[in-house]
Amino acid sequence: MGANARHRHDKPRPQPRSPTRPPPPLGGSRFELLDGVGDDRLGEPAKFKAFIDRVNNTPLHDIAIPVSGFCWEFNKGNFHHWRPLFMHFDTYFKTCISSSKDLLLSDDMTECEPLMQILRVMQIVLEDCQNKTSFAGLEHFKNLLASSDPEVLVAALETLASVVKINPSKLHINGKLSTVEL
Repeated sequence: MGANARHRHDKPRPQPRSPTRPPPPLGGSRFELLDGVGDDRLGEPAKFKAFIDRVNNTPLHDIAIPVSGFCWEFNKGNFHHWRPLFMHFDTYFKTCISSSKDLLLSDDMTECEPLMQILRVMQIVLEDCQNKTSFAGLEHFKNLLASSDPEVLVAALETLASVVKINPSKLHINGKLSTVEL
């Protein structure tokens, strides 16, 4: 056998892995993939970034319009991607819901519609994202829980429940936590 021949018991040597990202695919750049061209999984950040930008560029008094049709169409998310949206919601709460007086039972449900839509979107995002322990918008829930409107109260409680909800796949069969991933 020559110097380059391998014996049957010789294993191929593993190629060293680069600690950096792999090079972009031929014919495109990483940025194209993030803009939605190519692999759908890699295009997701661009899809929800477009939604977040649309909501954040909408005046607060019209915020119910872009959030009303929101539904989760993504893989398991990372809450950090959604922080700009939650910061905008925080601005809404500070500006439009300054005290529990604003949340008294009202015959005009159109006043509560933006709030109900925001709580619905918050709940959806929190249920479908990891890293939700970094959610820092709890201070506004004191006012929401003081509402005399039962729909606002229920929506606030459901949103709070989504913050602390533990993924059932993280439980052992005997019910003990194997890992906590909020």
